[in-house]
Amino acid sequence: MRNLLNGEDRRSIINRIEKLHPDVRREWGRLTVEEMICHLQDVFYYTCGEKEGKFKKPLMSNLIGRFMVLYAPMAWPRGKIIGPKEAFVSTPGEFEDDKKKLISYIERFNESTIPNALRHPIIGVLNSNQWGIFQYKHCDHHLKQFAV
Repeated sequence: MRNLLNGEDRRSIINRIEKLHPDVRREWGRLTVEEMICHLQDVFYYTCGEKEGKFKKPLMSNLIGRFMVLYAPMAWPRGKIIGPKEAFVSTPGEFEDDKKKLISYIERFNESTIPNALRHPIIGVLNSNQWGIFQYKHCDHHLKQFAV
């Protein structure tokens, strides 16, 4: 299982991010490449405990929902799930600076940066390993959106 806590998996995501450029077009969904980079940053801010979210009861906090998001072998649905507003607060700035900031968060992402029992807004409380799996799948999902 791919996991952003694994150095090789983290490097593969960073390599794909480095291939992004302002003119890349999305294959599906509503985010521009600049908005996608900011969205991923916002999720890392939350996951690393730098921003708080006030979320309602998770939609899929049961075991089946958690399994589907974290462990099911199929890809996440394209353009069907929209995260909470807290995951879309940053405004795009200079493209290369935003990209460097995202890469910096990914490089620093490890078990010690994830607060204990941090709750995901859709699938409930996750341990650090589950957050690593989620963050890998989340980055992978959005990078595929831009064919990298």
